[in-house]
Amino acid sequence: MELERTVNAPASYIYQTIIDSVLYDIKQETGNSIAPGALTGYEYQKKMGKNGHGRVKITKADKNRAYAFQTRIGRGTYYVEYALQETQDDQTKVTYTENTLYDDKSRELNQMLMMMLLGRRRKRRIKYMLDTMASQYHAAE
Repeated sequence: MELERTVNAPASYIYQTIIDSVLYDIKQETGNSIAPGALTGYEYQKKMGKNGHGRVKITKADKNRAYAFQTRIGRGTYYVEYALQETQDDQTKVTYTENTLYDDKSRELNQMLMMMLLGRRRKRRIKYMLDTMASQYHAAE
């Protein structure tokens, strides 16, 4: 799934909001505090649901430009990337990409079907999150 959205806030603010959330998540899951510059390549175990765990690996933390991670759960890997491009009018074009790959084709087919059924709801949630970031930016001005 891919979503492009222009957000009425600078890329530095959007990026920092994402990174603050990531650092908070790492602190909650591991008890460790790490520097934002040490994120790329960082891996940690994350609780997923009631009984599940996933292995999160941050694959990209390019300041004010991109953030990406992958989560390995069971026999599948979930990929997410936020690409940020600042526009001339101090807005940010955000390209959100997510993809899931499974070790077997039947699970991959099932995931494709689920995305067709639930993809619109997922996109609405991402849009809402980005719009909320912009609202918070303008409320703080």
